[in-house]
Amino acid sequence: MSSCYIIDDEAFSINALTGYISKAPELQLAGSNTNPFEALEAIALQQPDIVFLDVNMPTISGIEVAKQLPHCTAIIFTTAHAKYALDAFQIDAMDFLLKPFSFDMFTKSVKKVSERMKKSIPLAPIKEIDSLFINPGTKGKVIQVSIEEISHIEALDHSVIIYTLNEKHITKIRLKELDEKLPATKFIKVHRSFVVNIKLIKSIAGSQITLANGKIVPLGDSFRNLLLAKIQHRTV
Repeated sequence: MSSCYIIDDEAFSINALTGYISKAPELQLAGSNTNPFEALEAIALQQPDIVFLDVNMPTISGIEVAKQLPHCTAIIFTTAHAKYALDAFQIDAMDFLLKPFSFDMFTKSVKKVSERMKKSIPLAPIKEIDSLFINPGTKGKVIQVSIEEISHIEALDHSVIIYTLNEKHITKIRLKELDEKLPATKFIKVHRSFVVNIKLIKSIAGSQITLANGKIVPLGDSFRNLLLAKIQHRTV
């Protein structure tokens, strides 16, 4: 049986999906929410197998929400707008349901996703990496850096600067590629050119983030709510 979660800003859409899920013996509903930021917090704790995710939501795009979901979570986008299909598949969504969809279309989608999930099940649990081996561009040399020591990463044209508490390293890799290697529980993208270590954030003020090493990085408007959702359970 696969656990699933629904994110949709429209309550009637959640109710319709809930009814479909209740008729599918292979599915178990773990929860639902009209607020995508609260949903991200719940999903981080519950780790559902499948997320039914609306694309066109007023506070944040479902595409941006999808980027914050665990890599092992299968995503089925649900939307009334076919124009979002290309964006959905570009971030490796498992399937795309165009509203309004029938129970038959729903079951076919679930079956398709379940078969893909079975084929991609690893033989052993994937362990988060605890260090990176950085190629600094010197032939025959690599430098090991602990994940815990990385404060933030800045994108250049075709390279990145990896900052630790005491030094920095430049290596040829795109920020998107490196971001996918980092543990999603410890790092978050806060600007199109910056990824930060959540544990090393000292303060957030306006459009700036100050880190434990004194460095200041920009906080993009489109990334603010995702960051606040990520730290919500630690905010008093």
